[in-house]
Amino acid sequence: MLSISCARIFCDNSLLSGLCDSIIVSRFESHESQIKASMSPTDNLSMTSDHRLVQSVDKGGKVTKVDLVVAQDGSGDFSTVSKAIEASKNRRTGTDKFVIFVKSGVYVESVIVNSTMPNLTLIGEGIDATVITNNKNANDGYETYNTATFQIWGSGFVAAGITFENTAGPEKLQAVALLSASDLSAFFRCSFKGYQDTLCLLQHRQFYRECDIYGTVDFIFGDATAVLQECNIYFRKPLPGQQNTITAQGRTDSSSVTGFVIHKSRVTAAAELTLANGWVRNFLGRPWRDYSTVVFVKCYLDSLIDPQGWLPYRGSSAFDKLYYAEYMNSGEGANTTGRVKWPGFHVLTSDQEAEQFSVGSFLAGDSWIPQTGIPFYSVKCLREKVINFCVCTHLVPFFFFCIQYTIELVVGVYHSPFDRLLTCDSRSKGYGEHKQQVRWYIEYKKKERDQMRTNATVGYPPDSFSVYSYTTNPTSSPTNINDFMRFILASLQNITYEMTLFMHVQLCNALEYLLGES
Repeated sequence: MLSISCARIFCDNSLLSGLCDSIIVSRFESHESQIKASMSPTDNLSMTSDHRLVQSVDKGGKVTKVDLVVAQDGSGDFSTVSKAIEASKNRRTGTDKFVIFVKSGVYVESVIVNSTMPNLTLIGEGIDATVITNNKNANDGYETYNTATFQIWGSGFVAAGITFENTAGPEKLQAVALLSASDLSAFFRCSFKGYQDTLCLLQHRQFYRECDIYGTVDFIFGDATAVLQECNIYFRKPLPGQQNTITAQGRTDSSSVTGFVIHKSRVTAAAELTLANGWVRNFLGRPWRDYSTVVFVKCYLDSLIDPQGWLPYRGSSAFDKLYYAEYMNSGEGANTTGRVKWPGFHVLTSDQEAEQFSVGSFLAGDSWIPQTGIPFYSVKCLREKVINFCVCTHLVPFFFFCIQYTIELVVGVYHSPFDRLLTCDSRSKGYGEHKQQVRWYIEYKKKERDQMRTNATVGYPPDSFSVYSYTTNPTSSPTNINDFMRFILASLQNITYEMTLFMHVQLCNALEYLLGES
């Protein structure tokens, strides 16, 4: 019988200092970042220009620290978005960021941000509060690109808290809500509503975070290099006989680097489709051009996804040139056993394969997204060392009470931001048969973290190690070293709440966002 008198975990703080540099997670404080539609004239926002999008609202209701305000009631500088954007050309200095705040309201207009208007930022009061809408469509004689309610050609465009909408309806065919040809453009908590061809990602590097996208046929299309992260993608009810397809990516060149990555997003039905789902087939995409590239990574795919997954484009036969892939998706629609058998379709099986489609690798987002203030996950390497633990346990064998053994279990903790996972590689420093190697994993979720309770205590000895002490008795007596190691691991898991709190404090700018959400 082994008597366990004390197990202590030492944390090497020196390993923490470089983590904020190696894990690129831009912290966006949502409780401060959103300008609520119910905001009173006396509300104040604390949002710095470097990491947030607006700074304050004075007592008169006028947003300060922005360059122009749009308000339908006359309380702003202009009553339409188009006039404010046009005026920005004469009110800015060089290519510095120019911020326009659009108060709540439904703005029926067609807006163009041309190529001479770089680094424009448009902030609304939230999805369905600030709405820019129109109904131009192909059935009325417009070219597809010219149907767009909102067109962006200037680089560095940023938008947050706005709904972009085209209300033409499915019977009017192509009708674009937003067209972006803006390099280094980013959208945060925006909504894009339409039916066919809702969102045109025409070209260049683009990033969408926590956005809602509604549509029917090819409703995310174009030839941009784009990542959509933590977005909600909704199928709407199409015309009778039509099939729904999310993506129609238009890569034409094998040497190009364009494509769409849908990451940690949710694909499901809008309310209007729910009743009609029995006769509508829904697909992840179809190849608009020969080298079409689309990857779904760790998304939730609802049961409405057709088992085939992907649909041929009319007249297309280049199934060996396209690149379609799925990796670790969940939900009833994520089963890949019935997927198309095209040579260009892939089921990825490892992080090494999927890492090339991260924000850091695919968009080089680490170099430009932080300047927008929009949060994002980026993987610069698969695992980044977070911290070292040393578990010291004193053992008293039942047959030799005068001898105590001390086993040191060295635990290397690695963080995989792509998975929101902590990987712990453990190696004991005992002698002979006491040497063991184990590996275990913790996936942090807010609900689990909040509900965990232990009696672990924290102290700070002079040697700068942070000490966790945990004293317990096993429910069943370990009879060999393997059982003991399993018990040690159980003890470690019992104090993961305190581990999380420790890292939460030390790494608030890097790990707080990841570990603080379910």
